[in-house]
Amino acid sequence: MVSVAVVANSVPSQQVELLLEFIASQLESSRCFERYLCWCSLLLSRHALSLKQRSSTISRLVQTLQRSISRHLSDLGSLSNDNTHLLQFLVSVGDAYCLNKSEHLGDHREPSLC
Repeated sequence: MVSVAVVANSVPSQQVELLLEFIASQLESSRCFERYLCWCSLLLSRHALSLKQRSSTISRLVQTLQRSISRHLSDLGSLSNDNTHLLQFLVSVGDAYCLNKSEHLGDHREPSLC
């Protein structure tokens, strides 16, 4: 991501708003969330002063970015929750399988060590 930082630094102040608008539109439809979030973060941090001076004109853009990022955050949270529950289920099924296997063979090992 070093190259992204170099490009973000070299983008002229006048073009940052257009680039952020493009990123906002891509965040709505693209699955490349991390890439666009990196661009967004670098552009906002590198050009904060010039953007702050135009805060009244870019407030709608910032709200669009915030809405897209919040939606992705919510989706990632749900996915993470689902994965956690699925992994807990798989561990319990594996433990039950190992316990059943060790009882069947007369082995007295711990269920998670089979």
